[in-house]
Amino acid sequence: MATSSLLKSAVVGAALMASSSLWAVECSEVVWSSSVLAQYPNISDLCQGVVERDGKQYVEVQGKFVRMHDNKARIKFKHADGSYGKTFESRELPNDYKITVNGKEVLLHRVQRDTQLTIYLPPDRFTLISDLAVADTSLDMVEVPPEMPSTASWTPLLGLLGALGCGLGLVMTSLRRLRRRD
Repeated sequence: MATSSLLKSAVVGAALMASSSLWAVECSEVVWSSSVLAQYPNISDLCQGVVERDGKQYVEVQGKFVRMHDNKARIKFKHADGSYGKTFESRELPNDYKITVNGKEVLLHRVQRDTQLTIYLPPDRFTLISDLAVADTSLDMVEVPPEMPSTASWTPLLGLLGALGCGLGLVMTSLRRLRRRD
C-alpha cells in the first residue's frame, strides 16, 4: 500500500514538473517589438532567461554600469558570448533615483563603475527594470554615440601664434636694417 502511494506521488510529481517545463518560455520564443529591434537589433543575444511577473513577460539580461553623466545613467549590456555591446543612456533622472543592486536599494549616483547589474527588459519597449517587485525602477534607454576623447588643447595653437610672431619680428627687423643701409 505504501509503495503504491509513493509510486503515485512520484508519477504526479513528474507530471507536474513536465507540465511546468512545457509552459516555461525560452529566450528564442520572445517576440520583440519593432521599436525595440530598431534601437538594438541584436537584443535577442542579451537574453539570460525569461521571467513572468503579474502576467507580463520580462527578459533577464546582464549589464555593466558605466557611469552617470548629466544625471543620466550609462549602461553596457552583456551578450551571450560574454562581450559587451554599445553604451546606452537613460533619460534624465532625479538625484534620489534608486535601483536594486545585489538585493539592496542603492542611489544610482552611488553605484560604482563596472558594477554588474541584473536588469529586466519588457519585450514591447526599451525600458530597463532593476527590480520586478518595484514598478517605479524603470529606465527608458537610448543609444549613446561614441565620444571623441577630449585631448585637444590650445597649447599647439598658442605655440604656432608665438612662432608666427617671432617670424614677423625677424622679417620686420631685417627690413628695418636693409633700409638703414641704403
